[in-house]
Amino acid sequence: MRQCWKCVGTALCYPRKSFIINMCVFETVEDGSNYIKSAEPTMNWKTLAAKVLAGGSATRAEALAVLASPPAELLAVLDAAFSVRRRYFGLGVSLHVIRNAKSGLCSEDCAYCSQSAKSTVPVSTYAMQAVDDILQGAREAQALKAMRYCIVTSGRAPLEQELSTVCEAARRIKQEIPIQLCASLGLV
Repeated sequence: MRQCWKCVGTALCYPRKSFIINMCVFETVEDGSNYIKSAEPTMNWKTLAAKVLAGGSATRAEALAVLASPPAELLAVLDAAFSVRRRYFGLGVSLHVIRNAKSGLCSEDCAYCSQSAKSTVPVSTYAMQAVDDILQGAREAQALKAMRYCIVTSGRAPLEQELSTVCEAARRIKQEIPIQLCASLGLV
């Protein structure tokens, strides 16, 4: 067996014309096209989890196999991942609350963002919220037992007055509420 140059080392090849992607063995035919030869599982997720729990590390190929696992393997992958998570992180979760302090009104065209100028997703549109509104959001986050409160704004960069509002809100939150604070404001 050798690593396949076509797969950049993510799959193991069998003599010359076979390769594995997403748990399927593909065969290359004379015209250069491929067909599925078999759909046999190539990874035992519990074995991989046991290797990591014993102090080992996943290889690059194993890590890429996790990312490329087919939908039919999802529960097995999640079960293996949960055994590792439980050992190292327990059963607790950390709650982070995001406060959209300014929504919509963005002139950028970021394809991933529902608030971009090009998006057709209906989102609430409002200008920068007042310091007291942002502070109230932090109180609500603390009441929910959130670990972190994040202030976010739409747009490429905040205006000077918007930045002053966020800074004042941050000062008051740090003085009054025991919660971690972060912000995503674009270019500052």
